[in-house]
Amino acid sequence: MNAFHERNELNERNELNERNGRDERAKRAADNLSAALPLSMLPQDKPPTVKPLLGSKELPGPLSLTALSDYGMMTRLDDTNGYQMDHAGTLFGRASIAARIAPRNTTICALTAAWVWVGGRFPDTVDVISKSHYRATVHNRRIRVFNRRSPQEHVMRVGDARVTTPTRTVCDLVLLPEYQEYQGGGETVDQLVIDLMLEYRVSAQDCLHILEHNPFWPHATFGRALFASWNRT
Repeated sequence: MNAFHERNELNERNELNERNGRDERAKRAADNLSAALPLSMLPQDKPPTVKPLLGSKELPGPLSLTALSDYGMMTRLDDTNGYQMDHAGTLFGRASIAARIAPRNTTICALTAAWVWVGGRFPDTVDVISKSHYRATVHNRRIRVFNRRSPQEHVMRVGDARVTTPTRTVCDLVLLPEYQEYQGGGETVDQLVIDLMLEYRVSAQDCLHILEHNPFWPHATFGRALFASWNRT
């Protein structure tokens, strides 16, 4: 009888330890997810379940896109296509939109990645990392290709999209010619860098680390000098 009770107690302890282990693993997973997400986003946010892009075939008439855009329910990408604003209000929603605009098997980067991470106005170019070249435009936007090294730690998968991490995106933005032209003037790219660094807790040292390991990227000298100066302040 005592042996029976001892076995029961042992089984109960094992079950308790197993539950505690599961709870601890779940907590670590939630902590890791929270660290990868913006401060304003909750881990339980879900990807949207309806189609993110709507075109003339999905809308009831040729004037529907104009009317929905005027009401603030959609944003127009071109004369016949747009995305729903409820998608653009979430990280997973923006990623699902970008995944359908960017060419397949590419990594979304630079201005397009910044839009995925912090939202705002959809950029005038579709920025991707790829070894291919694209002559055709997509939704009246030029596909701007960056053939730069992108190791696994520089890329995250958000929904269907492969997107450069916030830290890598900050580095790419600073290396853009348009950033260097307007840096410090409160222009759009300058503000995007600030928003990304604040929202995702990106430090100047994080970016300096990436650029020091990629000294031959175009304008990397400018970027290293900039982040080094920020790191001293």
